[in-house]
Amino acid sequence: MHKKYQKVGYKKQLRLWMWLLLLLVLVITLFFHLFFHRSIFSLHTDASLSSSQNVFSEAILERDDPNLTLDKDAIDQQQEQLNHSHKVQAGETLSDIFKLYGLDHNDLLLMIKARPQAIAVVEGQVVDWVQDDSGALLSLQIYRNARLSSLYTKVNDQFLFTPLVASSETQSLVKIGVVGRNFYQSAQAIGLTQEQIQTIATALYWQIDVTSPVTIGDKFFVELEQSVIGGQSVGASKVMAIWYQHRGKDIQVVRFSDGRFYHSDGVSVEKTLDRLPLKRFYPVSSEFNPHRLNPVTHQYAPHYGTDLATPVGTPVYATGDGVVKKVGDHPLAGKYIVLSNGRIYSTHFFHLSQSLVKVGDRIKRGQKIALTGNSGRSTGPHLHYELRQNGQPLDAMLAPLPKQTSISLELTPEFDEQVKARMSLLHEQF
Repeated sequence: MHKKYQKVGYKKQLRLWMWLLLLLVLVITLFFHLFFHRSIFSLHTDASLSSSQNVFSEAILERDDPNLTLDKDAIDQQQEQLNHSHKVQAGETLSDIFKLYGLDHNDLLLMIKARPQAIAVVEGQVVDWVQDDSGALLSLQIYRNARLSSLYTKVNDQFLFTPLVASSETQSLVKIGVVGRNFYQSAQAIGLTQEQIQTIATALYWQIDVTSPVTIGDKFFVELEQSVIGGQSVGASKVMAIWYQHRGKDIQVVRFSDGRFYHSDGVSVEKTLDRLPLKRFYPVSSEFNPHRLNPVTHQYAPHYGTDLATPVGTPVYATGDGVVKKVGDHPLAGKYIVLSNGRIYSTHFFHLSQSLVKVGDRIKRGQKIALTGNSGRSTGPHLHYELRQNGQPLDAMLAPLPKQTSISLELTPEFDEQVKARMSLLHEQF
């Protein structure tokens, strides 16, 4: 009997120990689950924050970092204000134009406050604006038709609105100069304004770089057109025709009724720029946004280009004819290339794995210039591509791009008459 109860006691103790062991296993399992879950969650959270911060890592790239932007030449150094122009497309609003060119939306709100009815634009109208070197908007003018325009001018952090009515009467004036020490001083000496000098340099760029020392001794003739009201000149006069003589070479360009400059054979002076520097489509991993707000730090982190998610080693192609101005390695931008595409545009390529060009190389549109990579501060392989107009960043994926064109057959007679008349006026001064 005693042995029987003793056997039952052993079984109870064994069952108790088994329950205790099972409870211990459950406690240990629960402990490890809670500990590791919290650790993993913490690591995941830290990684998420780090990733969010890294997404905006390029924000600390300065807008005018001297290593990543073009140096100013003799003419640009005198330019304190930058003039821009945009022809309104179907469905576009002034807000769309502000976003396209990275203009401050707060300025648009101030313009609405000054005169809300006047910000409306329609297809075909032209919007001109002036910015300072830092990109701040100084004035904006909307040309409604040939005579009527709306002008907003910034004064003491507010915009003043002025409706303008232009005169239909114009007069022509011819200026003649000879390049002495440099083109800029010689043009200024005969009364040409900074904007007119810039216009001439841009129109002639692909034929002759007037900032080059080889232009000393060159002769130039310029026709200006001035609006007149009651015998008084009104507004700035426009450059309408240029005849430039360089070492026996005659360069002649004329502004046509569409506002563009053309050679005497009817081909426009501007060169074509392509939209993308790649041969196939790749996803956009980060869009152009010069007013981007970092969701983690709540500080402004501008992004002046477009990031294209590409595998390392993807070929990069020049979007237009140009000259290689800078090639280097930047702690943030990584391996980079900067091209000058005429006097107005420049293109910038960051985070490359390899450059296939060197400073001074003349590049043709569609030429392979680099391979994409993941260099510098980058969250993954991609190409950061920037397009700048007169040094100002703009949305390369949406901005209207220059395209070399020719006068159509139906407009050729009118164009030929204008060329003949304008060049005859200049040749009379020879």
